[in-house]
Amino acid sequence: MPTPPLSPELAQSALDAVKEHGTVTKAAKALGLARETLNSRVTRASKILGQDPAIQAAMKALGTGMVPKTAWLKTTPAGDISYSLQLAPEPAAPEAVAERIVALLGGVLAIPEIILGNRPRENIVNLFANSDFHLGAVISEGKGHRAYNREIAVKRVKEGFGELHGSLSPADTALILDNGDRLHANDDRDVTVRSLHKLKVEGSHGENLLLGIEVAIWQIEMALTTHAEVIYESNPGNHDPNIPQPVLIALGQRYANNPRVTINGQESHYGIFQRGRLFICSHHGHGVKPEKMAENIKHTFRALYGVSDFHYFYTGHLHSSKSDTFAGMHWRQFPSIVSTTQYEEVMSFVDTSGIYGASFDTAKRGRFKEVELLL
Repeated sequence: MPTPPLSPELAQSALDAVKEHGTVTKAAKALGLARETLNSRVTRASKILGQDPAIQAAMKALGTGMVPKTAWLKTTPAGDISYSLQLAPEPAAPEAVAERIVALLGGVLAIPEIILGNRPRENIVNLFANSDFHLGAVISEGKGHRAYNREIAVKRVKEGFGELHGSLSPADTALILDNGDRLHANDDRDVTVRSLHKLKVEGSHGENLLLGIEVAIWQIEMALTTHAEVIYESNPGNHDPNIPQPVLIALGQRYANNPRVTINGQESHYGIFQRGRLFICSHHGHGVKPEKMAENIKHTFRALYGVSDFHYFYTGHLHSSKSDTFAGMHWRQFPSIVSTTQYEEVMSFVDTSGIYGASFDTAKRGRFKEVELLL
């Protein structure tokens, strides 16, 4: 935006103020102006008032504060003078641009410092897991199933996470796991990725992605109040295989300078956490049965698996809670955040919408507490 013209009167008053008060800083304070604003006026005033008197007369006659690039003065036989000026707005002074940017961004708050409360227990990891959020999905209430939309989805996650957060004691580490299908659709086509079946989706893809990121930020910053370290992982689902990367990139930028937050940006279908004697692996759960996955995990991640004594494997995808042991690992299937759909009702699925948390001792006993909340 071009700098507004400066009248000769305003230019002179700027110079007079500096002369009277001695410095631009003191003069600006006396006039109630930002220092950058007055400094810009003084610079421009020097150009205007240092012009030839004929140029100043032409500027006054035409009512402009801009210094012309070229001026034509014509004198009539009667002695009258007419003026023609070629004017070009000056680019905004850097100080003025900076001042406008500060004004525009003045309401944007920096990330507040989050104070760690009670001293956390050493060697303890708390797992907070969301699976099958399906943000954007719309389900009408009916026999056997409850209504679901974006408002209900966010409310469920926040209330569930908040209750989990209160149920698990402060610890060294919070591992927040988004276990896939965070969004109901992978893009604005609103179809399933593999079969291209049409999905009923509320809002645009961009809106739902941003809302999902905002929920993740809310979870991370609540966990920071009771954990010395927060690790965030996100696995691709079958509905949203391309969503984890933009989410992780956004979170990585927000917490780039926070040493207490780690955003795990590994590009893999598996989430892996290993510390001390503890090994935790997660996968959304689509494509391969969990018993087969368990064998693959032991081979693929044998170096980390081999140095651990407590092994846990988590999946979601099937929207119900289960547990078993496969290949020497404790397997747990997460409940879904989303409600049971009409299709799942026909398939005799029961609505077990829920959220899962657990506490692990990395040194002595592995998992010692599990909490599953119905939503």
